[in-house]
Parts: sequence; structure tokens; C-alpha cells
Amino acid sequence: MPIPEFETQLIRLLVEELGVWATRFGTETMRAFDLGCFPWHGYLELSFLTDKEPGQAQGTDKFKHIGDWRLYNFTQTPHGSWPAAELESSMQKHWAAALDPEKAAEPFFEACARAVCAPEVRAVLARYRLAPDFEVSVIDADHPDNGNYCEKLQGNQFQGKP
Repeated sequence: MPIPEFETQLIRLLVEELGVWATRFGTETMRAFDLGCFPWHGYLELSFLTDKEPGQAQGTDKFKHIGDWRLYNFTQTPHGSWPAAELESSMQKHWAAALDPEKAAEPFFEACARAVCAPEVRAVLARYRLAPDFEVSVIDADHPDNGNYCEKLQGNQFQGKP
């Protein structure tokens, strides 16, 4: 699947999925949203950090231990409905077939960041109760020193309410 089609489908899935969970998480104040992108495993994971989680770091440090977030990968629950299997499978096949898998992963991180920062996804996230320091992230777990791909986008408005 070409990257532009991957991104378009991901935006649609994020809008649908985040819309479903907005009501369920209506009493939570969100500090961060992370879209975990793992091309080598064929996983896309949606996670929220809330303001009720004690001991959570401030600033970019809050993204160092996403797996410890209470709402880590929240769609993979008995109540989850993340219908991304086809998209995830396509991503993994593309990565596995590449001559340079590390290089092949980069466009997926970038596409995920563009999707998370897309106006349609921002509009759905705005339905949540967001902390003043709310941020979004897409991070290469194998190379966290590459930084947050969302921060690299010009016009990323997610510091504070979108």
C-alpha cells in the first residue's frame, strides 16, 4: 500500500476510533496522546496519559515510558475495537520486503505523525478534556533519539488545546 493511501486510511481510522473513546474517557483529563508505530511488528498502538497518573514526568520525558501509562494501548482491551489489522499488515509487509528496513520504517513514522496532526484528528481530540500541556507523539521506539515526529511538523499546534 502506498504511503499516501496508508496515511489517508489511518486518518479515517483515528477519527472513528478516537470518536468512539471520547465518551468513554469523558471524565479523564488527558496530558498526552501517543500513536505507537511499529512497522517491524505490524502494530499501531493508541495510548493516552492522564493527569491522574502519579509520578509522570513533565515535558518530553513523559514519553519515555509510554508502556507504563494507565491507558497504554487502550484499544487492545475486551472493549477495544481498533479495526486497523489490514493497515498494520500492509505496513509490516512493506517493512519486511525492504532491502533497508530501517529506511523503510521512516515514511511510516512520518505518515503517522501527519495523521495524528491532521485537522480531522485534531477536531476529534478537541472533544476530550485536554490538559494545558497536552501533546501528541509518534516516536521510533528503536531510535527515541530521533525525537517526536509530531514536533518536526511545521504548525504542530498540540501544545495546549488544539
